[in-house]
Amino acid sequence: MRTHPAHFIFSLLATTMVAGAEPTFKVVIDFTAAPQCETFAKQSKTIAEEWYPKINEILFGKDHPLPVPVVHLKFEPMKGVAHATTDGIHISADYVTGHPDDKGMVVHELTHVVQRYPSGGPGWLVEGIADYVRLTYYEPQAPKPKLNPDKASYKDAYKTTAMFLEWIENTHSKGLVVKLNAALRQGVYREAMFQEIAGKSLDELWKEFADSLRQKPR
Repeated sequence: MRTHPAHFIFSLLATTMVAGAEPTFKVVIDFTAAPQCETFAKQSKTIAEEWYPKINEILFGKDHPLPVPVVHLKFEPMKGVAHATTDGIHISADYVTGHPDDKGMVVHELTHVVQRYPSGGPGWLVEGIADYVRLTYYEPQAPKPKLNPDKASYKDAYKTTAMFLEWIENTHSKGLVVKLNAALRQGVYREAMFQEIAGKSLDELWKEFADSLRQKPR
């Protein structure tokens, strides 16, 4: 199929290389449908080059193979914010225009590319792990949301679940997220794993986390 000339103008190919080795993966950005996103797209390419292998190591450890050799970042008119596929991310042009500083969104979606979980895992935990990587590793200095311990739930997903997971890591079981990630990837996750890994049930851990929030100035 003939490629439109604009593809060469607005699509950039980035190859990350390991010293003395062949290229290990490529990041391809395409903003042909949203040229107004050019600056954000190029910044996202740089972020993906650095963080794709980092996320893979955070979740699976060193020397674990990258899930795909080419990561595609496509910017286009669409509803919502962004969504990940097996080999990349589709990102809303309108969202980027309205939130030009939200680079953490790219890391969140890139984590989904790395996760590659089979269907059936709890959505709150899948999204929570993606935001855990974002909040704990990519932007640890960013202000975290103030949670209402009487209304929030670990099932709220995203930043709420991320903060809960980080708290468990810091107070009960370092390595929890890596173990949960492995179970989700293998399709064998069970809620009882929280008891087995952290020594308390999921509900007991949440109650303790909520109580810790009540002790902090709000």
